[in-house]
Amino acid sequence: MATSENFVQQLYVAYYGRPADSAGLQYWADRADAEGQGAIINAFGASQEFQDNFGDLSNANLVNNLYDQLFGREADPDGLAYYTGVLNAEEKSLAEIAVTISNAAQGSDKQTFDAKVDAAAEYTAEYGAAEDYNLEAAKAVVADADGGVYQPTLTDAIAGLESAEQAKADFLDSLDLDDNPDTDTTETDVQNELTTAQAALSSDETNGSVNDLNADLQNAQDALAEAQDDISDVAGLRKAIADYQAAQETAQTAQEAANDATAEQAGEEVAFEGKNGGIDITIGADGTASYTDADTSETVNVLVLNDDDELVVADDAQDMDGVDALLTDVSANLEAQAASTDANEAEADALTEVETIEEENGATSGDTPLLDALVTAQGQVETAQEAIETREELQADVDAAQADADQLESLNDDITDAEEAIAEQGVDLNDADSAVEADLYIYAEETGDNTVTDGDSFAMDSADDLFYIGNDFTRVDLEDGVDLTATAQGSASTQEVFFQDVSGGVELSFESEAFQGSATTAGTFEGNVITLTGVSSDELQLENGYISIA
Repeated sequence: MATSENFVQQLYVAYYGRPADSAGLQYWADRADAEGQGAIINAFGASQEFQDNFGDLSNANLVNNLYDQLFGREADPDGLAYYTGVLNAEEKSLAEIAVTISNAAQGSDKQTFDAKVDAAAEYTAEYGAAEDYNLEAAKAVVADADGGVYQPTLTDAIAGLESAEQAKADFLDSLDLDDNPDTDTTETDVQNELTTAQAALSSDETNGSVNDLNADLQNAQDALAEAQDDISDVAGLRKAIADYQAAQETAQTAQEAANDATAEQAGEEVAFEGKNGGIDITIGADGTASYTDADTSETVNVLVLNDDDELVVADDAQDMDGVDALLTDVSANLEAQAASTDANEAEADALTEVETIEEENGATSGDTPLLDALVTAQGQVETAQEAIETREELQADVDAAQADADQLESLNDDITDAEEAIAEQGVDLNDADSAVEADLYIYAEETGDNTVTDGDSFAMDSADDLFYIGNDFTRVDLEDGVDLTATAQGSASTQEVFFQDVSGGVELSFESEAFQGSATTAGTFEGNVITLTGVSSDELQLENGYISIA
């Protein structure tokens, strides 16, 4: 339908409560195209038809009549008082008010008005000719038109909100700030992450700025270079120190290996004793092992040295459980201890060589001032580098935490935008933080800021109240006394919502899987249950994903 024709059809519905006849539609549409829509409004209202039907009504009754023809209801008190006042003051004509009210319609009012205009357009298209037009039938078409629960724009807005909230939930699920996958990350956790990271960085900044830390590193590197130059001036000292530090590192590594081998032997010793009746073995420095028999008080050898001084299992211990593993660990420990001893001796010899060269260069016997200066400078460089690395890591932690906080803020902004898009549809969205009575409730399997889920209840006591559950559910009505947890109900291949009257309202049981209603499990229903108070099931309808009062 052309824009002007649609505008004229709206005027017919609002002002006369009937569809346009074809001739009238064409006449006023042509005038609207030629003069503009605003120019025809009052001329349209000054008709004999209006005077015949409504000329004797008071201004308040005229406004109520408009609301009835537009939305199928009486004017709300505030609207009635306001528009009656406008008419009384002659600020606008009734026709102008009709356009104003229809253009401002939202929510179910807009839905109803649009349905009436669509029904009127269909009637005009089929019966608009003078010979076909029946005034009573035409008025009935408009009066009976009901938009039902069909709100595609609102549904799109709800989908936008659900998408925004899901994006936020997915983001929080992707974070594991406490390194525990079994706990959920909350918005508070994200903020605490940032606060903690900022506090750690601030504390470290008392050690100086990044420039200060870099200056410390440069000074340490300068001191190291000076120490290395002093060493290079002494013949043979640089190599001797390099050999000593390499031997020192080897000795440290050998000692760590020896410690590990000792721990391995101790563990295997305990295991061996347990496997063999709780005996108490003694292991000597050479690796030989024995224990005292509790019954005979005789010494029983477990590990002995053979004629080639090799450690082997004693004849009496050949059948003991775990003896081979014990032999392996004891032998490995002996080797590790010997290697550590050799490494320590090599380290001592290398240090003696350094001391000798430094003494020849004028140092007091046993002193190593050039080596000491080098070690000090190397430690200062290492400390300065660690300080810079720590600062970089702390800054990286702050940057990562700030990125998480920024992402969360952006996701919350998306949710706010989606909430505003719903508000623009003229409904008040359920919000746990708001004292405003809601018109719209949204079902979700898990709790969200704007959703209702398992165990929730709310009053559905107005014709404007909507409970959006989506298009995945098929309604199934349960008889009084039917126990959903005890007897199979519904279809195993269809996802359903079960309506059942209970004391004070209606209990809705939502399947999260199609088979749940038809598969009972020991007195439980494995789905979400929500109670609507103040209504009965025969008052409720489920259309286009919305539960509402029929």
